[in-house]
Amino acid sequence: AAESELRCCLKLAGELGSHRIEAEATSWLGEITYHRGDPDEGERLCRQANAWFERTGDSYFQAQNLFRNLAGFALADGRPDEAEAWLREAMPVALQIGGWVAVEAYRYLAEALVAQDRLDDAREIVAFAARSLPEEDPYARSSMLIAEAIVATAAGESATAATAFSEALRLIEELGMPRELGEARMALGRSLREFGDLTGARTELERARAIFVRIGAETRLKAIDAELAELVEGPASTAGPSTP
Repeated sequence: AAESELRCCLKLAGELGSHRIEAEATSWLGEITYHRGDPDEGERLCRQANAWFERTGDSYFQAQNLFRNLAGFALADGRPDEAEAWLREAMPVALQIGGWVAVEAYRYLAEALVAQDRLDDAREIVAFAARSLPEEDPYARSSMLIAEAIVATAAGESATAATAFSEALRLIEELGMPRELGEARMALGRSLREFGDLTGARTELERARAIFVRIGAETRLKAIDAELAELVEGPASTAGPSTP
């Protein structure tokens, strides 16, 4: 439904000659196209949107397009160095905007650093995120907690990771954000797998899968199916830490 509305928006923006609206709508459409099963086209649209944002100077939406879309896509595709480059480009504007934008940008940067085995740098980024955390903003807090959980998983700190994931999931559920909830459960499943809790990992990945089926997020669904297949074909479950 959102895809249909965005295509109408793009048509109207073109007729009006509004590059600012075209850029914003293209960014959203790229994000949706990516999640609906065409990651290459989704990334192409977001790159196009970024070029337009640079021309129009719409820094608020450009920053989100950089860290949520281009960096997020690169991370999901196993390109953490490219993700970091997009994030370094986004950070000055994200910090100027502040609030949840800054915290979420830090969260993606922490993940990119962990993926490059730069744990100390990731810890430092999480500390920066904590200092930027706005009061009474549950979404920003959930982003910071996910960052903390990812770093704790890389450090082998199972109790810290479990606590952070548990609180993040509670906040996201209360906010009613299904895609973010699915991605958080997916991250939790991967964390549990790292700690050897294969049964818990399968449970969380199945929960995430159900969410992605419901909202039509085909790209994430394929990724989860691949991970579930590896768990089924892998070694038998071993005892390990579990989450609350």
